[in-house]
Amino acid sequence: MKIIGPFIVFLGLAGITFSLFEFLTLEGFEQPKYFWLGFVSMPVIFVGFILTGVGYRKNIQKLNEDVLRDQMRAAGQGLKEGLSDSIQYCSDCGHSTARTSKFCSECGKSL
Repeated sequence: MKIIGPFIVFLGLAGITFSLFEFLTLEGFEQPKYFWLGFVSMPVIFVGFILTGVGYRKNIQKLNEDVLRDQMRAAGQGLKEGLSDSIQYCSDCGHSTARTSKFCSECGKSL
C-alpha cells in the first residue's frame, strides 16, 4: 500500500495535467478529446490518498501514541505539582506560594 497508493495518486495527477494541457492548447472552437480524463482522475487521486493512508496508518498511529504519551506525562506532572501539600496558589493572581504563607507574595491578598 505504501507504494501502490502514491503511484495511483501520481497517475491521477498525470491524468488531470494531461487533460488541462489538452484543454488549454486548443485552437479556436475546437472541441477537447480528453476533457473527461480530468473528471475521471479526481476519484483516482482520492483512492490513491486513501490507500496511502492505509499503508502509513501504523506509522501515524505510533507517532500519535508517542505524542499522547508525552502530553499525558506533562499533565500528570502538573497535576502532581497542583496537588502537592507544600504549594498553594493565590485565588486572585494564581501565583504559587508556600503552604504556610498567609499572604500572597505577588499581590499581597490574604490566602
